Amino acid sequence: GLHELAFERLTATLPPSDAVQVLELGAGGGAMSLRLADHGYRVTASDLFANSFTPREQIPFVELDLNQDFAARLTQRFSAVIALELVEHLENPHHFFRQC
Repeated sequence: GLHELAFERLTATLPPSDAVQVLELGAGGGAMSLRLADHGYRVTASDLFANSFTPREQIPFVELDLNQDFAARLTQRFSAVIALELVEHLENPHHFFRQC
């Protein structure tokens, strides 16, 4: 139910629109990215392991190491950032949040 809850919270704050650009960090295989795109959000996905992300033809993807300075590698601004089941895998969560 985590994806459902995150989607519900996002839509309560930012209703789906192609004007709303969402960055999903730690996208894994792309299930949440696909859910967001299917509901009308403009999504960019990222993960450390590019080969894991399968919907590359539908959703822009950028390979990012979230333990490094990743913000400078992003060329646009986003309306929202989603990072599910991710923080516990990071070396320095404080650095991650500063980058966001």
